[in-house]
Amino acid sequence: MHVHLLTRPDGSVIVVGLAPKARRDGEADATFAARVLARTLEANPKWKDYPVMTVPRADVAPMLSNRRFRNAWTLQAGTLTHDMAKVRGIRMEEIRVERYRRLTASDIRLLRARDQGDIVLEQKLITYRQALGDVPGQATADLAQSQTADAIEAYPPPWPVEP
Repeated sequence: MHVHLLTRPDGSVIVVGLAPKARRDGEADATFAARVLARTLEANPKWKDYPVMTVPRADVAPMLSNRRFRNAWTLQAGTLTHDMAKVRGIRMEEIRVERYRRLTASDIRLLRARDQGDIVLEQKLITYRQALGDVPGQATADLAQSQTADAIEAYPPPWPVEP
């Protein structure tokens, strides 16, 4: 079984897989692959000008098994790989979203502490929120040291402990 790799102008890659159930009885591999590609390009006209490379699915299976950073896939010397700058950008966006969630959750607690006159908790929450603000800077520095998508995926951001 094969997959088609279409390269966008920005260098990222679209992977078009072949669904075995779509295969017609007795249809040859090459005919099946060509038919799927033709239907895909018909459904997505802007892709028609993208360069296409057809490769055995086994050659790209490790990449396809984890689609978390699929928007960072690129072709280098005919090999599907990750654009590490894009992988870091995707991971940083995930971290920013989680930081925003934590800041929002602590807003409620901070307002309650102020309403109740709990100055100790209020100060702890202010310190916590300042530490949350530092997370993206620390994470950016840490992720710059990571050399693989797996290492970036496994990276535990330095979240402060909520009071």
